[in-house]
Amino acid sequence: MENKIIAKSIRSKSNFITVLFGVGFFIFLILLLENNSVLKNDYEKNIRTIGLIIIVLIILYCIYYLLNHKRIYVYKNYFEIKELLRKRKIYFSKIKKYSSEYIEGEDFTWTEHYIILDTEEKITLKDFDYSNFDYFFSFIEKRFKKYIKTN
Repeated sequence: MENKIIAKSIRSKSNFITVLFGVGFFIFLILLLENNSVLKNDYEKNIRTIGLIIIVLIILYCIYYLLNHKRIYVYKNYFEIKELLRKRKIYFSKIKKYSSEYIEGEDFTWTEHYIILDTEEKITLKDFDYSNFDYFFSFIEKRFKKYIKTN
């Protein structure tokens, strides 16, 4: 019998739109560098090439960030964290400790949740990455608190 998904995460639309806007902006910068530059010597050509490489690396990192975003699925006895090339099952009985830290940045505030397993592995979940964080994390929290109390 296959387990049914109780809750799942939904990616924050504001993060997604911001990263897509950034990718578009950097592509626009590449077009500007290519079309509006009259190069007189090798030094200017090398500087432009280095600039293009840096911009392309930033674009590749933004695409990697979008593709590697953690997706979380909550089941009855465990939850799964799926990333681009990795999938992990974390059983609630394996959770040793839980803590959270409220962080104030310049522009906004967020909470980082730390889940520490029996193997001393630390899993970090940030609430600004998901639009329904409180919904799916309440299922996780309720289940692993039950296991922590029994242990």
